[in-house]
Parts: sequence; structure tokens; C-alpha cells
Amino acid sequence: MSSRRQDFPIFSNNPQLVYLDSASSSQKPSYVLEKTNEYITQSYANIGRGSYDLAEKSDNLYYKTKEKIGNLIGCKPNEVFFSHNASYCMNMIAQSLATSGYFKKWGEIMLSVAEHHANILVRQKFAQKFELSIKWIGLDSDFQISCLDIVSNLSDKTVLVSLSLCSNVLWVKNQIQWLRKIIWKDCLFIVDASQAVPNYKIDVKELDCDMLVFSAHKFLAYSWLGVGYIKHSFISLLEPLLLWGGIVEEVNMEKHSLKTNIEKFEIGTPNIISIVSLYYALEYRESIWGYSRWEVYEKELIDYTLELCQTVSDKIKCINLQSENRIGIFTFLIKNSSQSMIQLNEELNKKGICTRVGGHCAYPLANYLKITTPSLRISFYIYTTKQDIEKFFQVLKEFL
Repeated sequence: MSSRRQDFPIFSNNPQLVYLDSASSSQKPSYVLEKTNEYITQSYANIGRGSYDLAEKSDNLYYKTKEKIGNLIGCKPNEVFFSHNASYCMNMIAQSLATSGYFKKWGEIMLSVAEHHANILVRQKFAQKFELSIKWIGLDSDFQISCLDIVSNLSDKTVLVSLSLCSNVLWVKNQIQWLRKIIWKDCLFIVDASQAVPNYKIDVKELDCDMLVFSAHKFLAYSWLGVGYIKHSFISLLEPLLLWGGIVEEVNMEKHSLKTNIEKFEIGTPNIISIVSLYYALEYRESIWGYSRWEVYEKELIDYTLELCQTVSDKIKCINLQSENRIGIFTFLIKNSSQSMIQLNEELNKKGICTRVGGHCAYPLANYLKITTPSLRISFYIYTTKQDIEKFFQVLKEFL
């Protein structure tokens, strides 16, 4: 099976480009670019505002995107809302829970040490504000979120469990489908699926999570668009974070009443263009590989990378060398060398190889794993080739 590199114009415009930073953001295929541009130049109009043809077409694409997302993650379209990005969705949900009086003093929040800062910071803020405590969940020997830690830390004080399905550093697919069965019914279960949704099939009904977020820009679509899911039974219980014209059910000089559906979380005119780009990104993925064929190809890339890792194992440490139950992300450290990862990244950049160096918005994880220097991360997507990986390791060996 070969990559879909030919579908992405950035590579024809930059023939020597090796893009290994897809966990940060994916490249965009011609289909998405052309169809979105066609919409902008031929059909653009605001949604929910007009009864003319262009507005109705925009409305239709907007709601059809929610239908596609519903099919993608196993929910109803009226449980999906759009925001600026996954981090903003996470913050909106947290603020709405606070405004709605959900958090009470002396409760407990459960997080894993492998969470992205976007999930950690918002929990720490509300823990401080509402005098909550945070219970930290460690990792098993296979880098899975520790089941034992979860079970031992659960109590009737636990008000919120918020976990990622897949770390942006460790690449492990966390098997947390069982979690809802052991946490009490009034405990909220929130999932960060930012790395999961672009790479493998998930189902919110199987997870039985109350809320979930992910980003469009990691899924071949434009940036500045996040997708949030809220279980229908919670929507009417949560107050919107902000107020705007389209949320109104009734308003007069003295008072107003608000809509109670999912649209109350979408402030003003949404990012229609990025929403349309996500519609065509979903259509593109459906037309070529879907998930099953991508996972087969991704496994080929993973196994090939693990094979090449052995050729530099005396000088480079790969944080996780497992081949199963993972996605195509690898994180490296240099062993016993004065040469820094920043220098290596500069050398890779000179050769047209795009990687990421730093703490990857996961400092608690670095502390937990006793990593004291920046690490280098490479990540794959449907346009990645074995030649890309070969070139990376070639420059790596030359540098070392």
C-alpha cells in the first residue's frame, strides 16, 4: 500500500519536503482546497440569516457537516457544536460547568500524567477556584493509563474524570471504554480525542463519555475550528458561556429567554469556511481510505520506523518501542551527548525535514518520565512515505 502524497499540493510545490509533524497539524489535500475554494467563490453566505439560495446552501453544508461528524464518532448531529479549536472547546465546557453550578467545594478531579496542557491548565484553574483536589493517574509498564490508579483513586468525591484517548507524546491508544462502568453516574467523564479522531475509529456511545473534543486542523481541514460533543441529556442543564443574538428564544425591554439546544454554545457567526473544509475533509477520507486502510498503512510505517530505530539505538532512545496498540508518533532523546535536540532540529530543517522539538505541551509527563531535556517528535499521516522516514534517519545518523 502506498501513501496519498500525490493528493497534497504542498508536496508538488516543495518536492523535497519531508513533513513529519502531522500530530501538530495535518496538510490539506487538493480536494479539500478546491471544494472549499469553490464554496467561497461561488456559494458563500452567512448561515441562519437569510432565505435566499446562497444562505440556504451554506445552512445545508453547515448541518451536513454535523451529520458527518455524528456518523464519524457515533453521536447525533444535535449533540455537536463548533468552536475555535479543541482547547477552546475544553475551556468553554469547563466555564459552562462552573457557570451552571456544577463544581462544589471539596470534590476531586482525576487526570492522567500524560494529559496535554490544554486539559491540565483548565482543571487546575477550577480546582483552585472551587477548592477541589486533583488526583493524578500514573501509567502502566506499557504506557497505558493505569487501571489500578483509576480504581484506587475513585471515590464518591470524584466529580470529574478527564482523559485523553491518545497522548501526543506516547502514541498509545488508551483503552478506557470500561471507565464509565466503574465511575458513579453523577461523575462527569470528559475525553480529549484530538490525536485519536484523525487516526482511528472511536464511538462516543461505546466510551459513554459525557463530553468530547477534537480539532479539525489535524483532520485535513482548515484551522481555527474545534469540534465539541455534549451528551444530549447534559445540554439543557448547562448555561452558555457567552450571550449573542442568535441564542435568543424571546427578548423584550425587561428580560430575555434563551434557546436550550446545542447552538447556545456557538457564539455569533461561526467559522463557516473551516466548517465547510471539514465537510470536504470527511468526504475525502471516506472516498479513499476511511480508517481501516489507513491503520494498515500506518502499521507498515510504524514497523519500518521501529526497524530503523534499532540502527541508532546506541545513541538515540525512543521513549516507546511497542508496535501494537499505537498510532504513528515517535519521540526521541539523544543518549549521553553534548549535542542538543535543538541543533539536530536545525540540521533536519536544513534538509527540508519538518519535526517538532520541545516538551510537546506535556511537562507533567516529562517530569513523570524523568525527561530533563527537550525531545524530538516525528508523526505520520496518509501522505507520509517510507522514503520520508529513511531520509529522517539518514540525517539523524549523519548528525550523530
